[in-house]
Amino acid sequence: LCVPALLVTHEPSEAVWFADQLLVLERGKLVQAGTLEALRGWPATPYVASFTGVNLFRGIARCAGDGTSVVKTHEGAELTVLGECSGPASVVVDQDAVTLSRQEAQSSARNRLRGSVETIMPSAGGFLVSIACAPPLTVRITARSAAELEISPGAQVFATFKAGEARVY
Repeated sequence: LCVPALLVTHEPSEAVWFADQLLVLERGKLVQAGTLEALRGWPATPYVASFTGVNLFRGIARCAGDGTSVVKTHEGAELTVLGECSGPASVVVDQDAVTLSRQEAQSSARNRLRGSVETIMPSAGGFLVSIACAPPLTVRITARSAAELEISPGAQVFATFKAGEARVY
């Protein structure tokens, strides 16, 4: 039996658990409506991105000529993404797609950001770690990773993700 219902909550996990369609209000104003997948893939605002578990970066893209593009964010960082695009761009990266380390790692990941840990919040058996870098980002890590890396507020970390983990719209 399907009965339409309206659930009002401030808890994203409740909204995602119970809803087929989400309406996100920001400062009392409707900013986006749709399925979780649509909101995650094309978040309208940084709040919608955070609400759905992704990072949103905005900037200007330029084609690199090798099948990738570089998006210069409003904060000045240059992010490499797959595909050729130019002009205003939004880049979406899942919180689970970012790797943290305490030392800069040599890897095939094109995107490397350095910053300090701002906050650590328990989340689904692990932690959400907010990193103060340009641009700021949030990363989900396991409890074991947090312990092994000695993640604590103020700790200096490197965040990396591959160009293929970044979606551009």
